[in-house]
Amino acid sequence: MLSEFPDLERDDVIDGINLLDSFGFVETPPSFEHPEVPARLGPTANYLRTFSGIGSPVSIFVDGLRRSHITVLGLGGGGSTIVQLLAGLGPASLTIADFDTVDESNLGRQLLFGEHDIGRPKTAAARDRLNQLNSSLEVRAIDARMDSASDIVQVAKGTDLIICAMDEPPFIAQRRASRAPVALGIPCSFVLSQLSHGRVLSIAPGMTGCLDCLHEYDKDADDDYLSQLSSLFSSNDSPPSIAYGPAIYQLCAFVVDEAVRFLTGYAPPRTLGRQYEIDYTAGSSWAHEPWPPYEDACPACASPEKATRLSNIEEDFLR
Repeated sequence: MLSEFPDLERDDVIDGINLLDSFGFVETPPSFEHPEVPARLGPTANYLRTFSGIGSPVSIFVDGLRRSHITVLGLGGGGSTIVQLLAGLGPASLTIADFDTVDESNLGRQLLFGEHDIGRPKTAAARDRLNQLNSSLEVRAIDARMDSASDIVQVAKGTDLIICAMDEPPFIAQRRASRAPVALGIPCSFVLSQLSHGRVLSIAPGMTGCLDCLHEYDKDADDDYLSQLSSLFSSNDSPPSIAYGPAIYQLCAFVVDEAVRFLTGYAPPRTLGRQYEIDYTAGSSWAHEPWPPYEDACPACASPEKATRLSNIEEDFLR
């Protein structure tokens, strides 16, 4: 540029490059590609390169993926799909946790498993299949029920991100999982599906409220909230599984992209402290209003002197 336009100063050229970079017009050239990127990650690196710039070369994004340790709770329709997508992206290791066995009714949507896996623990079957998909992936399988927040803390200790795909017991499992990232200081994404809608939300200690914070806001907004929950859990109703494979894949693709955003920083997460809802039938999606930390009363992340005591109903929910 200086030889072509001698009236320019060096600082003028640098300012111009920085301006182009601020608009996303500067990419890391292929010649700067990380020398150790395996072939399986080549197309992913090429995608991430479009988000790279002077201060964020694609090697930073790729390293963020390749060094990551992720915990996935639950290997049902959501979790079994999520771990497949993660295995292809090439993280260093996955910790997977579930207590169930593979059933024939799972096979319509949990395509990580095959007919030969029926009756096997899901964790063992998943580990075998993930090792086939990516032999360099370290898989730590925990065949156990997560009966408390402390169980989840022990399982997720040392990892960079938690993805909660547990659905039993409903509401209680998510609140237990919410307390683990608060204790560990790592982010956590939640994936939930019901009939024709799916939802993804994420929390990050120090940046967002947790699920107990959201629970407190819901209590404040609706006087009948706790009594409705009490009725739900005292009904002893055991509804059948309702899950449609193509819809589950839409939801899981979204949450795995959120995981990549957390781990690489290639773009900001869309669900940080916010619930993002997908309507499978209409093909639409939208974000709900975010919720901040409930600093005055949250039993999970408020300071001990501010945290309010839980009601008996809530204590029962967390057992």
